[in-house]
This record gives sequence, C-alpha cells and structure tokens, in this order.
Amino acid sequence: MSENNDDLYADVIGPTNKNYYLAYFRRADERGYTPLAWHWPVLFADVFWFLYRKQYRWAGIVTLISLLILVVAGQIGRMGYPDLGVAVQLILLAAFKLVYVPLRANALYYDWVQHRIRLVQAALPGNLTEQKSMLTKLGGTSFTAPLMIVALLFMLASFLPPPG
Repeated sequence: MSENNDDLYADVIGPTNKNYYLAYFRRADERGYTPLAWHWPVLFADVFWFLYRKQYRWAGIVTLISLLILVVAGQIGRMGYPDLGVAVQLILLAAFKLVYVPLRANALYYDWVQHRIRLVQAALPGNLTEQKSMLTKLGGTSFTAPLMIVALLFMLASFLPPPG
C-alpha cells in the first residue's frame, strides 16, 4: 500500500464506524499481520454484518459452514447417537459462530478492503481521483442485502404450517 492508506481505507469503509476500522487497519499495517480483535456486532448478527459491509462471499461461507455443522451433527444423530449429535452441534456452532467469527471479523474485513484497493489500483493505475470514486462505490455499507434476507425469511416462514 502507498502513503495514502488511510484515505483509500476510508473510501472503502465509508463513514459508518470509520475511525474504529481505521484504528484496526493502522494496527494491522504497523504489525504486518492482522491481530485478533473482538467484534461485538458480529457476535449478534454475523451473516447480516457481512452482508451490511458488502462481504457477500464471507456471508455465504459462514452460512455454508454453519449448515455443514448442522448436517454433520444430524448425521451423527441418525447413526444412533442423538445426544452426541446435539453435543457436536452445540460445541462446533458455539466455537465457530460465537468465538472464531467474532475474533476474525476485523481481519477478514481488513483483507477484503485491501483486496478491493489492489483491484481498483490495478484497473485504474495512476488515477487517484477515479480510484477513490470507484472505492467509494464498491465499499461502504448497504442495508439492501440484509433486508432482502430478512424479507425472504419472513416469506419462507409464511409457508410453514401453524404450530400446534
């Protein structure tokens, strides 16, 4: 990265929580690696946070890993070990969604931001004004994807039979 890291980072991050992420990104740049850092919003809304921050790939990966854990635990239960299946499910989901993802979210976001900057710099070499404009469009936040998922979940829930 060049001298104007903070400016490029800020363009991708957008105004929401910019200072929080810039402080983490500076620490990562100074150390040469991404330090572990707890991220409370990810603890409570992991996939929705990834969608909100436009990290669609990571939202999909977290969802797929969570589903894989459920499938494996279900298979263990079907093999005649229902208590073990439930224990495996609880332990793996807790370890993944309640520990790993909140501890690594800032690092994943940092890597995502760095990748966006490299892509834009390669596509628009030497044109800082266009780079900044493109980074602003690619980054920031969006309520669209999280709200679409919530709406989809409500629509799917409407097809379920009523309890009782």
